[in-house]
Amino acid sequence: MALLVGAPLGQNLQPDTNYSGAVFKCPISELDQDCIQIETDGQRLNEVDYDDDLDSLDQSLLPPQTDEIKEGQWLGVSVKSQKPGGQVLVCAHRYIQSPDISKFRYGQGLCYLLNNTLHTTDSLQFCKGLPTEKLHQQYGFCQIGTSISFVGDSALVGAPGPYTWRGTLFSQVVEGSFIDRDKTIYRGPLNDNPLPIDKYSYLGMSVGGGHILSKSVYTYVSGAPRSQMVGQVYFFEKRDNIANEELSIPLILTGQQFASSFGYEVLVEDVNNDGFDDLLVGAPFYYADNKGGAVYVYYNLKNWNLTNPNGTWDAVFFGTEQSRFGFSMTSIGDINKDGYNDVAIGAPYERDHGAVYIYLGSSQGLKPEPSQIMRFPQLSTFGYSLSGGLDMDKNGYPDLLVGAYESERALLFLTRPIIDINIKIESSDMFNINVSRKGCAADPGNQNNTCFVVKPCFTIVGKDQSLRTFSIVYHITELQKIIPRIWFRNPQYPNKRTNVNTKTIEVEDLSKTYCQREVVYIKEGVSDILSPIKFKVKYTLEEDSKPHTAILNTTSIKEFEATFQKDCGDDDVCISYLELIAGTNFKKNSKGEYAVNMTDQEFVLEANISNKLESAYEAKLFVVHPTALSYINLKTEKNQHTNVKCSFKNQTLVVCDLGNPFRGNASVNLKLRFEIKKNTKDQTLDLMLKVNSTSTEKSKRTEVKLTAILQKIADFSITGKGSTNLFFGGKVVGESAMNHLEDIGSRVIHRYYLDNRGQWDLPRVKVNIQWPYQVRPGRNGNEGKWLLYLESMPEVLGSTTDAGTLCYIANTTEEIVNPLKLDLLTPSVDEPENLLLPPEFRNENDSLNNVLRRKRREVESVIESQEVEKGGIKRRITVMDCKGSARCVDIECLIGGLKKQMQVYVEIKSRIWNATLVEDYSNVDWVQINSHAQVEILDKTFITKPEQIFGFSAETLVYPEIIPSYSKINWWIIGGAVLAGVLLLILLVAILHKCGFFKRKRAKDQTLSGNLQKSSEESHTLIKPN
Repeated sequence: MALLVGAPLGQNLQPDTNYSGAVFKCPISELDQDCIQIETDGQRLNEVDYDDDLDSLDQSLLPPQTDEIKEGQWLGVSVKSQKPGGQVLVCAHRYIQSPDISKFRYGQGLCYLLNNTLHTTDSLQFCKGLPTEKLHQQYGFCQIGTSISFVGDSALVGAPGPYTWRGTLFSQVVEGSFIDRDKTIYRGPLNDNPLPIDKYSYLGMSVGGGHILSKSVYTYVSGAPRSQMVGQVYFFEKRDNIANEELSIPLILTGQQFASSFGYEVLVEDVNNDGFDDLLVGAPFYYADNKGGAVYVYYNLKNWNLTNPNGTWDAVFFGTEQSRFGFSMTSIGDINKDGYNDVAIGAPYERDHGAVYIYLGSSQGLKPEPSQIMRFPQLSTFGYSLSGGLDMDKNGYPDLLVGAYESERALLFLTRPIIDINIKIESSDMFNINVSRKGCAADPGNQNNTCFVVKPCFTIVGKDQSLRTFSIVYHITELQKIIPRIWFRNPQYPNKRTNVNTKTIEVEDLSKTYCQREVVYIKEGVSDILSPIKFKVKYTLEEDSKPHTAILNTTSIKEFEATFQKDCGDDDVCISYLELIAGTNFKKNSKGEYAVNMTDQEFVLEANISNKLESAYEAKLFVVHPTALSYINLKTEKNQHTNVKCSFKNQTLVVCDLGNPFRGNASVNLKLRFEIKKNTKDQTLDLMLKVNSTSTEKSKRTEVKLTAILQKIADFSITGKGSTNLFFGGKVVGESAMNHLEDIGSRVIHRYYLDNRGQWDLPRVKVNIQWPYQVRPGRNGNEGKWLLYLESMPEVLGSTTDAGTLCYIANTTEEIVNPLKLDLLTPSVDEPENLLLPPEFRNENDSLNNVLRRKRREVESVIESQEVEKGGIKRRITVMDCKGSARCVDIECLIGGLKKQMQVYVEIKSRIWNATLVEDYSNVDWVQINSHAQVEILDKTFITKPEQIFGFSAETLVYPEIIPSYSKINWWIIGGAVLAGVLLLILLVAILHKCGFFKRKRAKDQTLSGNLQKSSEESHTLIKPN
């Protein structure tokens, strides 16, 4: 026995060729260099063509002839052996031959037929001699040999190229005497019409055949992976007229997904042993979430035809993402000796290395889960090609050959003898376990845990004489629900508690029964004592270290269970009748809804649960509540004792354990306390209560739905203060003379205070302030004189840090905030930054460079004064407000959140326009300027009390400076006064002179000047004469 391996880019033995492809014969070994190339090319003489009897030629290998091109022909792209002792077919689908190679190159393809000694006996060139005048639109580019198969006594050859890649398949009998056998070359129908197959369908990419539609007639199948853009599979049969070489088409299958290449590979094999061959169709480019590649399985095609396609696929298998699952497929025979054929499916691009999936046959067809997934991470594209079904090592089990194209390797996997394991579970105390009784016969001194003993045993079935000593891996585990309920005692690790145990058992006597004794402990506090504890025992043959010997069927599994003692009557089936009644501590309205309007009051959910029949095991109350409620605890009355425990599982679920069991004819009344969250936006609170257990439930009153309406009341106060007792006066100065903000006039600040006095956090509030920035407009009605000039954007200050808090000017396209772009003469670090209007509130036509330039105001826009009495004195005042005497702008301030009992305030900084008041209002006692603020609660789930005040006005009083009026100056009085003063001075000097004041004796000079004079006189006396 030897392996045949194609190498489409290998160096052929034929002289003067370069990587034209080759076929190798390899012995079964682990060596890489022991393969021998089979002679194929180079046996053609000039005067002899390939369709002559090559067996009669005795020539050395010759170079390619002048009418053919061997380079790039890909000999070995497809290799198929018929059966042990049968023939071999090997093809080069890119072979080119043409009478005038310089003018036309017909890529018709070439196949060699080899006998059982691997000598070439015939060549197949089915397209030779067929019309090629229209080149690829006829048979000028056949590419026969793209796929090949043996069906009965015939060879099937796929050719996807004819008639603009419509494609077809050829069939010819290759067995029996040349003289006696049918020499007709059968082929699928071809024409220039879209039917039966359209252009670029690539029919012939895969071929196969068997007893699919009839047990007496062979049916051929061929895949067209690009037909109808999804792929199709065509069925062919020979016509009744044996002389008719055109095959009929009884059935066509169509793929499911666009570009999935349905039909790229086909496999015909009877996997359910019903006497009819089943069909597997690969779609390796199928894609979906976490899926890559698909294989569709058809079991019952015998009743299908073109007029009655009465169904769809019977099963479909998917590969992992981008694995190209279904790229290759092969039958591997009956590897587990159960009487059903098994298959292997390649996924050569899975995990960048490739994989092969083994699926076992059964009476129902292929089992849905693979029995084994074979991987070889050292190679790339493992599973690119597959061949199986032959027993290479003569042990009675078919083996599997796997190709890895990119790694240039072919691996033979030898199937080991199958060992079936018969499992039996022995135990005397794993039924009716009483969890209230601690310990067991195996551990009577244990006072903490209930325990019992199980003893799994196995024997070997289907003994093979070649088997000697081998190892079995024993694995027992609890089939978990959510929380493990048991643990096994392990003498090697006494402190380790796990619900899994694994051992290795050496099998020396095939007739012996091997048992494993397990002491099983029930964990403390287990609540589920109704449903059985399920176990799974698995025995696996230990992996051998030899390469290429993957085990294809080595596992035996058995599941069993241990049961609890239950208070459920003679039938051991617990039937409960649970009833649930629920309500709250609030009153219902006319709609049956509970009205809640206070947050300081607890939300108490009352539930009454009763059981009128047998015990209910693992009885629980589930409360699903909105996020607006936060669970506190279970409220208990004085002297009331209960074993019920409630706990929150997440933000919206509370679970109460009612008892295990919650016995029959018992009842319990529960009060669950909840806190209403202050920052909730929910207005409708929906609660769902449900009670259930693991017992069989007969009641239909186990669910209650409650609805509460949350009435959130906004309780707040709005107050305001303004700068007052200011003065105006001086010269009238126009806009052009303004250089600094101080030139405008005194600073005026208005502050509006918003206090949240209620029990709810206010999530979103808007304060709308009407600001009198100009005097009432003049005749044109467009502009008035400046009044309160905004020097910066108003700000929200205080106890809020919400990012959504800001102020902006609304309902105008004018630039209101400091349009003259003035700065402070003596800026301070404490001066707030002039806030810009956010883009979402700015008009598209606004421009920062469009500074508002005030025109000359009209003197007619002067507000009339009014007379008031204050302190018994009549005064004349002028009132400027937004009710008509002033032109106002809307300042809107959004406050993102205001917590309960907290305060924020809006601060507006401005300058009083001194020139306006001096020019028009100097004759009044004072000017009163009012702004007004209005509060709006944006969250519509809030309501307000009828007495709630929403608005407030702040005022500023401005007084004119007092300037005294002087009469005309009397220069005679001034001159007389000066003359009188001069005369008085002369008289005083005369009196002093008369009294001798100016003739008095001087005292001796003791000053420094006197001493200096004396010293000078003495110095002169010391000078000697000349």
